[in-house]
Amino acid sequence: MDEENMKIFVMGLTSTSLGAMEYHNLGNYAIMEPLIKYLKKEFPHAEITTSIQMSDDFCKKFNIESKRDERFWTYGVKTAITTAVDILKISVWAFFYYIFHLNLNFILKKSVLLNELQEADLIIDFSGDLYGDNSEFNRFLEGCARILFAKILGKPVVMFAGSPGPFGSTWRRMLAKFVLNRVDLITNREPLSTELLQEMGITNTHMVTTACPAFLFDAKRKEEAMDVLKNERILPKTKPLVGFILSGWNMPKPPFFKVPRDDEELKPFVDLIGHILEHYDVKVVLMAHQNRTDDQGNLIPGSDYHIISQLYSLLNHQYQDDELTMVKGLYDAATMKTIIGCCDFLISGRLHGAIAGLSQCIPTVIIDYGNGPRPHKLRGIAKLVGIEAYICDPTNAQDMIEKVSLAWENRDRIREYLKKRMPEVKKLAKYNFEILHSISK
Repeated sequence: MDEENMKIFVMGLTSTSLGAMEYHNLGNYAIMEPLIKYLKKEFPHAEITTSIQMSDDFCKKFNIESKRDERFWTYGVKTAITTAVDILKISVWAFFYYIFHLNLNFILKKSVLLNELQEADLIIDFSGDLYGDNSEFNRFLEGCARILFAKILGKPVVMFAGSPGPFGSTWRRMLAKFVLNRVDLITNREPLSTELLQEMGITNTHMVTTACPAFLFDAKRKEEAMDVLKNERILPKTKPLVGFILSGWNMPKPPFFKVPRDDEELKPFVDLIGHILEHYDVKVVLMAHQNRTDDQGNLIPGSDYHIISQLYSLLNHQYQDDELTMVKGLYDAATMKTIIGCCDFLISGRLHGAIAGLSQCIPTVIIDYGNGPRPHKLRGIAKLVGIEAYICDPTNAQDMIEKVSLAWENRDRIREYLKKRMPEVKKLAKYNFEILHSISK
């Protein structure tokens, strides 16, 4: 393959409606920006297109093209019919190509997906933790179909920096095994995914453990965010800051986007924050790592914000402003990473909120999920970094208090450990991109 003139197509189940990748779950953007940025570094002359719905500004900034088509981010009946038609088209193409050696590419041209796959020299599947039980069955089937289409066309496919699984049902396990044993390379962003896939029978000859590209995501320079930091009473500091990020996934009952929550659901977190403020001379900063957008693309509060607001209302009458505050503004991922970077200690129920802290060498406790398919990505990242002792159960206030207390007592040691470990983790994150040359030849 000529890397000077290659075309890279980035697809994946992470694709959602326009604006969501950039402004909703901030962790998604914290992966997406380094993904494109480091692809450009490794393949400076490559043409990059994506099915992920990125804004025109993003595409212009990084010189990529985002393919605008509903079938890339909707998974209902219409998409199922489109995929069924694509199955027919690629079956006809494959019959004539492999039996009679006739290349009937015109059959593929009217399908935006098949056309992109056919023109690409390298295909990157960026599905995060959605390739598994976290996707409804039709979305999971669509993800499998896209990968198999690419392989029928003879294209190299990378399952890139994700956390595949879990696969709770037999049919998902069997289909995933069939698909994943046919991709050319799997890079897992944490070791538990590698262990899970090996146990399923995925051959490890084409699978490596790396690290999440979000470890490479840059915060906004503190000088640029100074007005925000002052307005949110993050700076100037009068006490050590303890950041606290909570999400709907940490709640005991689904769905994760349900608001408001019963006060009883928030009681373990009320108890935890009460313990922190009673035992340590600190200021707790409550924050959300997720937003929404309205029809005009303006930021509006997401479900996590409403949960944090409800938690704040249960607590603020007990504490002074120099003991407890809440980030009330709505910010992009880079600004939120700057806010997190001002903290001396972090407790996070969002994976990429935790990564935003860990990557800045902040002692961090991770709150596990409390509802939905139980993902291994949180424990996997904790294992990758070496902080397995500091992941806690959101339904058990005592467990959270014990883990936070242990981490607080060891915070100086953790910080020094992270200063040594982070360069190694970031090197693993960069390896996601360097290893692509091995299959692009």
